[in-house]
Amino acid sequence: MAGKMRTIRCAGAVLLLLATGAIAASADSRDDFYKAYYLEHARGDLTKAAALYNDIAGDRRADSDLRQAAKARRDSIREELASADFARLVPPNTLAYIEINSPGDQLAKLIDQLGLLGKEDAAPGGEPAIRPALIRELLGVRGAAIAVTGFDPSHQKPNGVVILHPGSLEVIRGLIETALPIGGTAVDSIGGFPTYNIDDEAYVTLTNRLVIASPRIDDIEAVVARLQGEEDESLATSPAVADALANRDDALVFFCVNFKPLMPLIKAGMALAGGQSREIAMAQAVLDIESLRTIVGRAGVSDDGLQFEFGLTLAEGHHNLAFNLFRMPGIDKKTLARIPGGSAAFFAAALNEPGSSYKAAEHDDGPPQVSLMDFGREVFANIVGVSAFVLAEESDTVIDGEQVPPAALVLTVNDVEKSKALWTQMLGIASLAAGGGGSIEGSTREIAGVDVHRYALPEGISIYFAAADDTIVISPSKTAIERSLETLDGGRSVLDDKAFADGLERVNSNSTIAAVVHAGRCLEMARPMMDEGDLRDVAPYADLIADTVVSFVMTHSDNTFRVAGTLSGIPDIGPLVREQIAAMKQHRRPNRLTQRQRRPRLTAESAAAPRAPRRVKDKVSAAGVSQHGTEGIDELWRNLTQSSGDADQRDEALATAKRLYHALESDADQLNTFAWALLTEDKFADGFDEIALKYSRRSNELTELNNWMYVDTLALAYFKLENVEKAVRLERRALELCGDDPRRGEVESTLHRFEKALKGR
Repeated sequence: MAGKMRTIRCAGAVLLLLATGAIAASADSRDDFYKAYYLEHARGDLTKAAALYNDIAGDRRADSDLRQAAKARRDSIREELASADFARLVPPNTLAYIEINSPGDQLAKLIDQLGLLGKEDAAPGGEPAIRPALIRELLGVRGAAIAVTGFDPSHQKPNGVVILHPGSLEVIRGLIETALPIGGTAVDSIGGFPTYNIDDEAYVTLTNRLVIASPRIDDIEAVVARLQGEEDESLATSPAVADALANRDDALVFFCVNFKPLMPLIKAGMALAGGQSREIAMAQAVLDIESLRTIVGRAGVSDDGLQFEFGLTLAEGHHNLAFNLFRMPGIDKKTLARIPGGSAAFFAAALNEPGSSYKAAEHDDGPPQVSLMDFGREVFANIVGVSAFVLAEESDTVIDGEQVPPAALVLTVNDVEKSKALWTQMLGIASLAAGGGGSIEGSTREIAGVDVHRYALPEGISIYFAAADDTIVISPSKTAIERSLETLDGGRSVLDDKAFADGLERVNSNSTIAAVVHAGRCLEMARPMMDEGDLRDVAPYADLIADTVVSFVMTHSDNTFRVAGTLSGIPDIGPLVREQIAAMKQHRRPNRLTQRQRRPRLTAESAAAPRAPRRVKDKVSAAGVSQHGTEGIDELWRNLTQSSGDADQRDEALATAKRLYHALESDADQLNTFAWALLTEDKFADGFDEIALKYSRRSNELTELNNWMYVDTLALAYFKLENVEKAVRLERRALELCGDDPRRGEVESTLHRFEKALKGR
């Protein structure tokens, strides 16, 4: 009896230990489940979360409901990881492929750059702005893809598959799950997922994360097989489109046409047409259709603005005559180096390779003779690159009583003497034929250390011609000639102009054409040609496009052709939109100038706290700053000075500086005062030069460059931003305006410093 009792007690102890262990294991599994959920949703670490869910799902000691939930989460994450790249879900012989990625994120990025996106933690009732949560909810779709896999000749329509990932937008999936049982008929599941037939036209399958639709059930089965890891081959593994897919980046829209599987259809169609049309047969021979590989396009929103790209790829060693006929050499860097920095817009293209045998010609016996054949040689052998630019400077050219912006045509050549002989003769003949005192030799004057020929044309027009080193410059503007010639001595070119850095980033050894337009500078260039009414109309938009740059680059290599474009410096229209909304509320038409012209000025106390340098105080005093400032401006200035010295708060400080600008943009005095402080006070440490330029440029717009202190500030801003040529010109004007002012010596000293820096470049 005693032995039996001991046995019972031992068995009970074992059962108790097992129960205790099971409870402990269940508690551990639940903790692991919470940890996996945190990794999935808070940290976004799907791989580690899936591993934990898998451990829980396989742990028989865990609660069965918990194991089932873990298995569902694991399968869902595995599907999420597998569908991260839609190209891995469609067949390798896909004919055409289109995908859309994260439209909500892309739209939010664009709205943010437009200055219309609010903050996550913004309090209700604040400034009008689009809330990030709204973008997430309305465009929470993670992405979608369409793959065309074939063509149904009997129904005259393509076959393919559509894949939709609703992402966080559960309402879309909910609507689909509600509508399918009503409008469709349930059929056998695919891969364990519910599938519906819609009017015998299409099938739709709902997986854990995706909605897959196709007119052919076997296309859906193939997608599900790849989703579950049962099939490895896909479009993403196809060598024919590997390069194209690698360049998708984070594009909002990407498309690709894969010609390899499409070629049998194309050849069949052209063979049929070629038998009936001689032109089709000739086109087939000239275009080398079989050499076509891919057509690719993408567009999206980057951190710098909008981008698009379109490209065509042919097989190596192709015989596509049309492709080769239009190919030009790559743009020589010298072509870009002869375009002055600070240009408002420019165009550059290549005609010939540099250093051709044509350059070997000797001209020891005087100027070379020009023959009829030289006109063809000039275009097809001598000219290396051609460019044209227009400056954002005051015009020195008047045609038909109208000012014409300073622009020039620049040629880089292999044989400058031959070009000089050819072009001077053509210009001389044109001048002589025009009458009015013109001559075939023209007149000569020195500009930037180079002898420049001037040819008189009708209506008082003059054409200037300069030849130096390997460069030819032709222009009706002396200013444009001078700026281009300055680049020969190391002067600043567009290659040194930070405003064009993004646009020129895509220019490489195979780029044949490049065109860039700086919207802000173009407007600045056009101001002198506008009447007072036009100036008032554009005033609200001038600062919005001050940094907007549009670029276009064409690249043509042995077997690829690409066209790419960018739009950077997207206008920050937030303040203008909010002002329009405020005006609508007040039932009156908004007028930025009249709204702000009565705004009280900076108080003396806020100007001195933090204490400004003597020069700032002088400028404040000279500007006649009122003693009755507004608390809003004072508070913005205090916030700016307090946050400017902290690197972690630099973005916040810049945002404050922009708000302050909009509060003062019609007060030239205060704009100049703050610009000088941003440029000279140590606490701002060069990080605010761009916004200071904006302040100063606006103050000079309001005073039409007639206040020497404002012009002096603008010169310093350009100098600190390394546009030394413009700084020198502006400082010279400041000296002219200064007259007998007691601080004239200070301006002279600054001008000497700028001129010394210019000579040392």
